[in-house]
Amino acid sequence: MRTIDADKTIYIIDKIMASRLGKKRALSYLHKWVDKEAGCVFDRHGKWEFRHVDDAPAFFRDRWYCSECKQFNTYGISKFCPNCGAKMDKEGES
Repeated sequence: MRTIDADKTIYIIDKIMASRLGKKRALSYLHKWVDKEAGCVFDRHGKWEFRHVDDAPAFFRDRWYCSECKQFNTYGISKFCPNCGAKMDKEGES
């Protein structure tokens, strides 16, 4: 399984749909583009950053944030950020 950049994929689908290609040709072009140029999200690498938030409810005061998208992970520590797809392989934790 490969994780691809959704924004790039949606952009190219919109571009193909706006063109006057037939369905078969459009699907063939899309298949080739996704296979070779979609841009893997793993180009982003980050690390989990621990933060204590005083004004949050008690259960959510201690959070792990992604160093790439700055969003917190409600699912616990994982190998990939569920928000932006960054691979969490940078060294060290703050």
